[in-house]
Amino acid sequence: MPWYEIWLQSIVDFEPITNQEKNAQHIILEEAEKRRNIFDRYADPRHCTASAIIIGPRGIILHRHKKLQKWIQPGGHIDNGESPWDCVIREAKEETGLTVIHPSNGPLLFNLSCHDAFDHYHLDIRYLLLGQDTEPTPPPGESQEVEWFQFEDALKIADEVIPDVIFRITQSGLANYLTQFDSDGQR
Repeated sequence: MPWYEIWLQSIVDFEPITNQEKNAQHIILEEAEKRRNIFDRYADPRHCTASAIIIGPRGIILHRHKKLQKWIQPGGHIDNGESPWDCVIREAKEETGLTVIHPSNGPLLFNLSCHDAFDHYHLDIRYLLLGQDTEPTPPPGESQEVEWFQFEDALKIADEVIPDVIFRITQSGLANYLTQFDSDGQR
């Protein structure tokens, strides 16, 4: 099955746990029904982006977005022909310098969010990624403010969607799962 159909089915199958996620799922499915070029940022001001929810032994990775001046998850625009789950790996590496992986059972759609982004509108698809207990090393040109945060600290400083993400982490038992990592990020 081509990646677009896999992606679309993952949006249909996604089980929202907050009203924000329910609304985002509805908007994304509505936009996908209207046009297949939902990933092309030049075709329409309303387009999909992909973000990485990176968790590890020290909590969650956030970076201070240079334009927004907010602490948010890494992510960005999906390149032509790139799947959203490949995009999050690329964006995570580009913005944090960290080596990250999808969970062992494959890409896990973890959160959906739709929001204004300056002169366009992002339909943001967020995947869970696992990171080792290493310091972020963002390359020059990217925000140098990238840090691991304990979940309770992330709630205090992050953008308005992070509470939904933290809620899903705690409800799913992932917070307990993270304590099983050793210092090298291995289970």
